[in-house]
Amino acid sequence: MESDRRKSPRDILLAGFALCYGIYFVRLMLFGLKSWFSGDDLLNLHYVWSRPVSDLLRGNIFFFNHYQRPMGEAFLYLLYLVFGFNPGPYNVVRLLLCVCRMCASSISPLKDSRDRAKSAYLRSCWPDSILS
Repeated sequence: MESDRRKSPRDILLAGFALCYGIYFVRLMLFGLKSWFSGDDLLNLHYVWSRPVSDLLRGNIFFFNHYQRPMGEAFLYLLYLVFGFNPGPYNVVRLLLCVCRMCASSISPLKDSRDRAKSAYLRSCWPDSILS
């Protein structure tokens, strides 16, 4: 027997709220996606592209080095290689990281150790300073 499940008014209201909230979110994010690099972004990009790749790889392998955030700088270097000096893709990647972190931190039950490990990994890899 097939169950004949109709949408309740509560389900319709929740779907309408989610749709309105999604439209509101996208309208707010469009301005941020069209923004240019900040001064800090330009400084970090210059620091990354002005140094040899071998130093960056060495900085990710060896513990004691002159790099403060070698993995973040490798991430910026890869973005620069792929997209060049175009701020649009950087902003899209930054927004996707924010959404991933928000979804990962909202995992409510965290039933097993795998979920705890994923959440800890995401929180450690994407600190607030990168995502803001």
